[in-house]
Amino acid sequence: EIAPGEKLPAIVDEGGEYVYFVFTATEDGTYTFKGARDEDYGRTDTYGYAYNSDRSQIASNDDGAGDGQCLLTVTATAGETYYFAVRLYSSYGTGSFYVTLVEA
Repeated sequence: EIAPGEKLPAIVDEGGEYVYFVFTATEDGTYTFKGARDEDYGRTDTYGYAYNSDRSQIASNDDGAGDGQCLLTVTATAGETYYFAVRLYSSYGTGSFYVTLVEA
């Protein structure tokens, strides 16, 4: 689970692996989920996906946050659950990065 204002670490140990995050909106609004590179690890290039409570894809992004990081903006409904999946752009890449969720 991830909440607005949180910055969580993510690690991809195996090429092609996705890291998943769950978010339940407590109020209607616009939320932004983005990747950020881990300065200790070096450059990573993230690609992200957003899914609604039916697990239908509602957004995807590659470099919207700049520096090779994904940026997803979702208009959420209170009480609904949303899912974010992040992978490294390279299908064989491994590494660590951070993700944040903010309410716009």
